[in-house]
Amino acid sequence: MFNDKRVAIVHDSIFPHSDAKDALDVLTNMLPNADIFCVADGTFSDRVKAQPGGVAWMKHIAARRTLSAGNVALRSLAVRAMDLRAYDIIVSNCAGLAKGARQRDSAVHICYCHAAASWSAEARLDQKKMTERLLLSPVFAGLRWIDARLATQPDYFIAASRAVAARVKTVYGRNALVIYPPVDTAQYYRSGGQGKYILAISPLVEEIRLDTLVAACNVIAKELWIVGEGPDRKRLESIAGPTVQFVGNPEGDAVRDLLAHCAAVFCPGVGEGFDTLPIKANASGRPAISFMTANAGETLMDGHTGILCRDSSAAGVADAIERCGSVDWDQEALMAHARSFDVSAFRTRFFTLLADVCGNYPARVLA
Repeated sequence: MFNDKRVAIVHDSIFPHSDAKDALDVLTNMLPNADIFCVADGTFSDRVKAQPGGVAWMKHIAARRTLSAGNVALRSLAVRAMDLRAYDIIVSNCAGLAKGARQRDSAVHICYCHAAASWSAEARLDQKKMTERLLLSPVFAGLRWIDARLATQPDYFIAASRAVAARVKTVYGRNALVIYPPVDTAQYYRSGGQGKYILAISPLVEEIRLDTLVAACNVIAKELWIVGEGPDRKRLESIAGPTVQFVGNPEGDAVRDLLAHCAAVFCPGVGEGFDTLPIKANASGRPAISFMTANAGETLMDGHTGILCRDSSAAGVADAIERCGSVDWDQEALMAHARSFDVSAFRTRFFTLLADVCGNYPARVLA
């Protein structure tokens, strides 16, 4: 498909356990002749690692996987340094600024948007001292302005969730088709028994509120295993009781094994992006527990595929965990629900869009 076209894929997420990274793996398989450009090094597939595309100096800086204002600003410069004017079709797999790589006017640019103007570091401004807020506020204002300018570049927006589509419309004034991120449900498997521990898989950053989960498990003495790394790890370790374990960043089979043998998966679901973690939990025959967020209802049916936690306090999370443990979950039903989000559905919808728009003059907005 599109053998006569030069295709580029641009990716900007720096976190290893992310839906954007999973989407990148599928997109590179769907478009085997595409050149791949990544802003940062990461736990990518062998094919992605073998690609020369990207900005070498930024890969070393972004390896810290932080979301500070300085890092975000540098990543915006790195994306603009990518010259994609030789390509006919550009697919930006965007959790930030990948949509801003330079292109020629005649190129067709499709942005698969995982988040719209979600400056996670900006969310922590309220926790900083007054002088820091005064210094950083103009920086973030500038980044928002840059992001809005870059959002005029794609010809078509695809949103990873209904909540993202709403944000794309509000923030960028653009319409977006919703295509849920791919989950290769065949990779996941169930195990026997009920499982003993709650599993959380997440970057360890303050705004994800894992401290509430840790506090809840401390109170009810529930075993909790946390997969992920980040700047909040030391603080979380300082408040963790004896039932809490930090697993680091295992990959592949190790993560799938953790999913298969847990009692339930805690999914913070912070932000408007589509969270595939509840789907991966269900594909493993396990229920999910999630906060009530903008996208929670897109992945989780309360009482059927998991538990929605309406009270985000430690007591509320503890109650949700205990309610989850009292349900006799039907593993076959959980796995069937997960299959409706399988990678095959993503491939069909994405290829249909590519066939519709490539070769036609871009419409600038997608109805």
